[in-house]
Amino acid sequence: MKKIVSLAAVATMAAVCALPTFAYTNSTETVNETQNISANETAQTSVYAEVGSTFTVTIPKKITLSGETKSGTYNVTCTGDIAGTEFISVTPAASFDMTQKGKADVTATVTQETTKFRADNYTTELIAGEAKMATGATGSITASGLTSGGWNGTFNFTIALNQDSAD
Repeated sequence: MKKIVSLAAVATMAAVCALPTFAYTNSTETVNETQNISANETAQTSVYAEVGSTFTVTIPKKITLSGETKSGTYNVTCTGDIAGTEFISVTPAASFDMTQKGKADVTATVTQETTKFRADNYTTELIAGEAKMATGATGSITASGLTSGGWNGTFNFTIALNQDSAD
């Protein structure tokens, strides 16, 4: 009896493992509508294509602040292909703590005026805080309360592909 149950379990597992699985579903179905045209007529055909957005954002891995000015700068760049109604947002944390063992934490502030990146072939006028991807952006960090010694801190960038809001 145990052999029959084991055999049935093995057969079931083999059958389930052999079933194909699909991780991707194409939401755009091909539509082939036709129209009949008589001789000597002109007809119009519509064509539609949807291409997905792809992009890469480059942020710094390490930023070193000047010991004299207690500040530093960094660059952010974006490359890729996004729709004209989309933008990439790259927003740094507004502040973070710098730490040193034996001393009180010091708050560092982060400033980055350009946080929205548009396609390089975007044709609408850019507004404050926007740039085309090829332009990139410069940000700055200031921690004026730093004193002698080695200080460390980390902060995060929030990166997202966004859709323009409907007007």
